[in-house]
Amino acid sequence: MTDKTVVIITDTHIPELVAAPEVLKKAVKKVVIDHHRRAASIIRQPLLTYMEPSASSASELVTELVQYYGGDEEMNEIEASCLYAGIVVDTKNFAVQTSVRTFDAASFLRRCGADTKLVHRLFAEDIHFIKTKAEILAHMKLIDNYIAIAECPEGTEDSQVLAGQIADYLVTVKEIRTSFLFYHTDNGLCLSARSDGSINVQVVMEALGGGGHLTVAGCQLGKDGNKEAAEKVILTQVRKQVEEEKE
Repeated sequence: MTDKTVVIITDTHIPELVAAPEVLKKAVKKVVIDHHRRAASIIRQPLLTYMEPSASSASELVTELVQYYGGDEEMNEIEASCLYAGIVVDTKNFAVQTSVRTFDAASFLRRCGADTKLVHRLFAEDIHFIKTKAEILAHMKLIDNYIAIAECPEGTEDSQVLAGQIADYLVTVKEIRTSFLFYHTDNGLCLSARSDGSINVQVVMEALGGGGHLTVAGCQLGKDGNKEAAEKVILTQVRKQVEEEKE
């Protein structure tokens, strides 16, 4: 890496959440592209910050940059398919946080050769993954008949992906309005939160030092993170929102 190297960070603007913090520390020139609401902790002194919380995904923003400001070089099928996959994930197959801009971006990617069958295969699950999901769901707690809380045990393979998928699934279940999945990584205890839109999980996660969107959020509690203490904060925040609804 040299002083002329440009490091592009997507899908986060929080330095603690980047995939390669050692690269970020060395970077002189940085560009940030993100669709999350601005947090207290941000990447400092970037050349450009492009943050648009109304966008469905960072993939949508990158697609727009290529579509409207790109050069003559055309996007190849793999690049288009990867960006399309990013939109599919964040919108839950175009079901949430989807606008006219989202469909415009998807249409552009299809014209560039995005392979929808390939994207579908990327999300295929093996039988071990399904069995692990079933085990976690079997130990789920349902509180107040609308709050689901579960945990991926330590050592669970691909725990971050698994937690997000289970949290997504739970808010499709009747009467469950919000779900919270604890999982473990090398950085300690983490949390994925989802809602059906009636509970603002972004606010809940911000109370624990995290962030996100109305329906999708998360946080890192760290190696000293306490699950029981976090659950108390979750219940307090969610119940507070429900009480405010009644007023």
